[in-house]
Amino acid sequence: MSSSRSPDRGLHALAGVALILVTVLAAGMTWPPTHALTYWILTDETGPVELSTFACFIIAAVVSARLAAETRRRGGGRSSSVVYGLFALFMFLAAMEEISWGQSLLDFRTPAWLNEINAQGETNLHNLDPLTNLSSLGGPGARGDRSGEGHDPLPQGKAESRRSDRAGAFAGTDRGDGGDRNPE
Repeated sequence: MSSSRSPDRGLHALAGVALILVTVLAAGMTWPPTHALTYWILTDETGPVELSTFACFIIAAVVSARLAAETRRRGGGRSSSVVYGLFALFMFLAAMEEISWGQSLLDFRTPAWLNEINAQGETNLHNLDPLTNLSSLGGPGARGDRSGEGHDPLPQGKAESRRSDRAGAFAGTDRGDGGDRNPE
């Protein structure tokens, strides 16, 4: 067997795993008994998807910072070191934005001034209303629309209740909108 085929095998295996994962998650979202758990896995700030994304960004930041230092140490071009360094900084910022600067992990409240302009009431920049209401990306009813219409997964006023609803959502007793599936 040729060694040139091994990268193809790896890519095919990765694509296969991704296809299986997407299929399982799609089934989990459509099957009522597993909907709440699957939704938590996909969307919760302290769920596996969010934390895995954070970890990938941090790893990329560390690797890039080491490449910047190593390139500089070995006498590589200054521009290469700067590019690696800027990429490391960008990856660090993306990682911190992904976990809303540790808000869910450290359990601190969003400052009032930021809560007023943040579509999800979180301590981050990527959910600022001007960024989430870009008409070219979603038009009326885009994610940041607080009118009660559209696709906003976390309507105004739900940010603080999100933390307290985690246990119920994980157990499958809460739809995430404050309504109880089992009213008795």
